[in-house]
Amino acid sequence: MEKNLFAGITIFSLLIISFSGCIDNNLNEDYKSIQESINDADEGDTIYIQNGTYYETLVINKSINLIGEDRNTTIIKCKKSCKTDHIDIIYVNADNCTIRGFEITNTNVSSDIIGIYINSSNNTISNNIISRTNMGIYFHIHSNNNDVYKNKISNNQEGITLIYSHNNNISKNNISLNSACGIGVHSLSQGNMFSSNVIIDNKNGIHFADGTKNKIFKNDFIGNIRGVYLCCGAQNNILYNNVFKQNSESNARDVKNNRWYINSIGNYWDDYMGVDKDGDGIGDEPYNVSGGNNQDIYPRINPR
Repeated sequence: MEKNLFAGITIFSLLIISFSGCIDNNLNEDYKSIQESINDADEGDTIYIQNGTYYETLVINKSINLIGEDRNTTIIKCKKSCKTDHIDIIYVNADNCTIRGFEITNTNVSSDIIGIYINSSNNTISNNIISRTNMGIYFHIHSNNNDVYKNKISNNQEGITLIYSHNNNISKNNISLNSACGIGVHSLSQGNMFSSNVIIDNKNGIHFADGTKNKIFKNDFIGNIRGVYLCCGAQNNILYNNVFKQNSESNARDVKNNRWYINSIGNYWDDYMGVDKDGDGIGDEPYNVSGGNNQDIYPRINPR
């Protein structure tokens, strides 16, 4: 349902007095668009958006918090020009921003649309629904130390894409039905952590075309064509304590040199054919990861 924008947007700026604990609500005005409120905001402001459908594309050039009332009913939808142009629905070009509580979408899946384009560091992207884009969340070069958690990212071409970006934390997201991959890691991205995500019904759950020293753990890869695919320059990544089930072509394919366990913790593979004679919960024989000579030498007998 569309809503009148004029009364739907509020900036709430907090001035915290040192040592006193006093909070002064010093700005409270209505705006005709989300972008107008962003333009008028000061560094550190929090902008609350009421439920409604907003046909906008946003540029964030200052450190703010952009908070939607409810991600199921506070919708930022690509405006009509998105049908032909390359457009970022939300472009984040400042550090220390928060985007929370929105559905971010386009009318149809388009190769020219990015849901959230991150060109900065130390941001938090949480509790959003992102769909019908080429790339749901795109990390541009040197976008580091960002947190992306508890989002629902579905029906895109790539759900999350990292390009030469480091030390990001991607966790507790539901990533499904993306036609190329749930997560794509490219161009020497390293030191990122991918944990506790549910990654279902994508072409590739995670596709590493490059990247080193990343950690992938406690994820569920279910019903993808390939659960995890590592190729090209993807080396020295660690994957452990993941669950691989019902991935149609292969649970994992690794043509490079990556490690599939840490200490004595491996992964659960639903096609593991070995046994656990000593009852310690770890298979007695290694699991052979397809594509090369890599093995999980501590395959788990049961999911977590």
